[in-house]
Amino acid sequence: MSPPESPPNDIQYSFLLQNGIPAIWNNAVGPLALICNFSFFAHAGGTNYMATWSIVQSTIGFCQGICNFLLYVPMAQMAQIVGRKNINLEQVKWSILWTIGISICVGLICVFGLWAGFYSGSLYQLMKVLTELQPLVWSYFQGRIVSILCAFLAKVGTGILVGKQHVQLVTVLNTIMNVLDVGLNYGVLFVWKKGLFEAGLATSIANLVGVFILVPTAYWIKPNTNIVQNLKIPENKEMDVEDVPPEGSFDDESDSFDIFEFLQSSSNMMIRSICLQSAMYSLTVMASRLGPNTLSAHQIILQLWSLVSYTCDGFADVGTMVGGRLLGGKQNETMKILTLRLFWLGFLLGVLCLVVLMIWKENIISLFIHPDTDEEIYSLLENIWTFIACMQPINAMVYISDGLLFAHQAFGFVRNLMVIGVCLIFGPVLIMGYSLHHSLLWIWIAKSCLSVWRCIAAFWFCVKYFQSVSKKSQTDLGISKGVLTENSPLLRK
Repeated sequence: MSPPESPPNDIQYSFLLQNGIPAIWNNAVGPLALICNFSFFAHAGGTNYMATWSIVQSTIGFCQGICNFLLYVPMAQMAQIVGRKNINLEQVKWSILWTIGISICVGLICVFGLWAGFYSGSLYQLMKVLTELQPLVWSYFQGRIVSILCAFLAKVGTGILVGKQHVQLVTVLNTIMNVLDVGLNYGVLFVWKKGLFEAGLATSIANLVGVFILVPTAYWIKPNTNIVQNLKIPENKEMDVEDVPPEGSFDDESDSFDIFEFLQSSSNMMIRSICLQSAMYSLTVMASRLGPNTLSAHQIILQLWSLVSYTCDGFADVGTMVGGRLLGGKQNETMKILTLRLFWLGFLLGVLCLVVLMIWKENIISLFIHPDTDEEIYSLLENIWTFIACMQPINAMVYISDGLLFAHQAFGFVRNLMVIGVCLIFGPVLIMGYSLHHSLLWIWIAKSCLSVWRCIAAFWFCVKYFQSVSKKSQTDLGISKGVLTENSPLLRK
């Protein structure tokens, strides 16, 4: 066994912060732009505009969330490719083209499906949209159609660039796109005094400009090999259990991700996303059935929850980016250290979010409503605010664990835990809470129960992974029993 070595630069706290802070902004800038636009709608048109924005954005977000595999699967697979010794750039480009083609097809299907749902009125019936709101919803949705397709392409571009270790670059590009979105929406609503269709069109234009820059950049730019070099295992290092390739993992000679494996992982992620987004969408459906004021309060909480979640998701992306590369280089002992440090950073970030929400509660609420004139909405927020704030440390741990699970490409495990959580925990609590209490608080209690379950399941995965890495081989060749991967016995169907 080789003597202990100092940890590589990639798991020092300075490295995690250096890449985590840009990744945090990259994940938070989108939800922050949504919050700004929602605030613009609230001040421009009051409750009707807020309800209109909530209905359209939650419906579009549901479809986009289902297809999160377009972000995380390419990110995880590209990160593992970058961690190997040889990278065939031409084969990687072909794989990227396949992914872009799939995203376009999926995006067109979603555009047609949403158009049919709104045009036929079935979505109005599902959410019990008031008759006077339906023309407003249809007008805003028509302006947003182009942005739906662009969002799918943006997911692919972002995933590829993060997997190629260009987190700072993708942060700059996504910031430009979202700043343009906010600026155009402000101009449409307050400078040019236009309506909802023009506001939706402003978002579409901003997304179209961003995609025209983001996707070609993701295709042509080379992986950031300067970061990768210090992860290579020396040729003369004695192989130990920590360095043995995981059972069922990629072969080092494979320098491009396989399209069939991509589709298999994507199908697992799609099932996971369908469950998660169905849960999130059902929250909005239940809130809409409690009236426009409850729906507006729910949307404020949802946007803040999403902002905090995606802020924590910055460290999760670092976990996928660096963790995937470590696993691609068979550095499992180092992966253990990375896992513990990311969980610790995620917990601290969650506590910080809790403190911010509690100290600046009045200031945050005033961004959306006037407490003196919107007393019912303010009262609803008052009843749920402390509970939502206290959930943020757990919320942060959930997102950190997602990034680490994606690094392992444990998409089957992620699928299973989400199906169990939504069907056996979230669904029953939501139905019971809505039927017995008929309140916004119980709607969010159901969501929090799902978060707690996801956190527990992820911790169990990490514990089993730590145990498997620590086991010594019983054979003369020193081959381990394998670490937890997508093909490990624990995760098989």
